[in-house]
Amino acid sequence: MSRYEEHRKARFKQVSDEICKILGSLDKSSLDKVEKELDKLDIDMDYCCDNPDVLCSILKIACGRPYVDIIKSVCG
Repeated sequence: MSRYEEHRKARFKQVSDEICKILGSLDKSSLDKVEKELDKLDIDMDYCCDNPDVLCSILKIACGRPYVDIIKSVCG
């Protein structure tokens, strides 16, 4: 495996872990909204891990507050 692939896998895992923390902080209603948006766009969480900006947009739609606030509340 190339160094690039190793780095890419490690980065994917790191992003995935952080996304799990963020989603774990949401209530059931917000999680349902996130799921509906993912279904509407026909994407999965792997896609969101590769494209975090998409998840950020979904969080803003589903939660009604800026995703930065959500991330700060989990990581802060």
